[in-house]
Amino acid sequence: MPVNEPPQSYTDNAPIWRKCRDVYNGTEAVKEAGELYLPRLDPNDNSADARREFDSYLSRGVLYNSVGRTVAGLSGLIYQKEPTLTLTPPMEDHALDISLADESLTQFAMRLTREVLITGRCGVLVDMARQGEAKPRPFWIAYTAEQIIGYTATRIGGDSKLTRVILKETLEERDPQGDEFTQVAVTQYRVLNLEDVEEEGGGVYRQTIYRQNENVGDFVPVETITPLRRDKPLNFIPFSFFSSTGVRPEIQRPPLADLAEINLAHYRESTDLAWGLHYTAMPQPWASGIQGTAGDVGDLVIGPSTIWLLSEGGNAGYLEFTGQGLGALRQSLQDLQQLMATLGARLLETDPSSHAETATAVRMKHAGENATVSTLAAAIETGLTYVMRWHGWWVGLEEEPADSDAQIVLSRDYFATRMS
Repeated sequence: MPVNEPPQSYTDNAPIWRKCRDVYNGTEAVKEAGELYLPRLDPNDNSADARREFDSYLSRGVLYNSVGRTVAGLSGLIYQKEPTLTLTPPMEDHALDISLADESLTQFAMRLTREVLITGRCGVLVDMARQGEAKPRPFWIAYTAEQIIGYTATRIGGDSKLTRVILKETLEERDPQGDEFTQVAVTQYRVLNLEDVEEEGGGVYRQTIYRQNENVGDFVPVETITPLRRDKPLNFIPFSFFSSTGVRPEIQRPPLADLAEINLAHYRESTDLAWGLHYTAMPQPWASGIQGTAGDVGDLVIGPSTIWLLSEGGNAGYLEFTGQGLGALRQSLQDLQQLMATLGARLLETDPSSHAETATAVRMKHAGENATVSTLAAAIETGLTYVMRWHGWWVGLEEEPADSDAQIVLSRDYFATRMS
């Protein structure tokens, strides 16, 4: 199987990841997808007029982005209090720029949390800086669900051990065919392999970079790297998976997938409503008994200095929308907004200011969301603690990563209530 060919599980879930990410990114991303989320008015008409009509139809839609607001709200709950960090001495300075991109450890954790909320999957690789570093140090690289192409886990000594991870990377490089200011996007695959795994505790960790060969069109290995600690290769792959429920590598359904589906249904119906209002809200003049035909009298013009000559018994007026033809769409939009609130978008609910709620009622009302956020926070904690201990072990004195005391603790006090 070629390195760039994903397994079936990836192919099955990629459309769900795209849907959740597009909705999270807002109206522009959803509109750019065009017919993927908004069917044509007449799917069998491919004429130029039909395409122009669809463009007009598409332009009137607005995404009521409950997914984006929910991600912001839930991640805000987790990080409303600064995480508690336990850092070993070599990590104290590194935590201020954990990714070598002016990103602190807390900022990195917040980015991971958003990714897990959006797609339910991401990963972190602890790598060792080599080129251009006077003193090499570990740093972290985050990979989205779309970038984690595949993995292999091998059972060794009764435990499942990660032996391969395939990662897709896109780099901006100078175009060899252009001038010095022209950049092109280059795709490569980084394969993390644990080789020579024969017994418990064994193995040699290596990275192999694959790039496309212009002559054959396939991706071929161009570089192999063996990261070292104290001049010895690692016997494990320092890569951690993250999901909404734990750190297992299996693909799970995004926590907000159902909300994204309802959000798109709301978008389609709101576009239908806007389209209907466009045609019905503007008054339409009418006339009967016009003397002669349209060809005889020319185009009919409306204005204070214009007179229409009507025959005996002729009449004129305006057609105006006064019925309930669009009322069903309005009610459906309200129902969908309430359903989105039920699925997690509590920020969209109307504040019940007309009556007081007890502390017990508030906690029971948010029990489902609290449990989901708590589970997700625990998964982020677990994965980041592994990553922090690998980092600390790589530059520290511990014999094994498990000997490190490094850890992160996220806030669990999400819903504060006051005494009456």
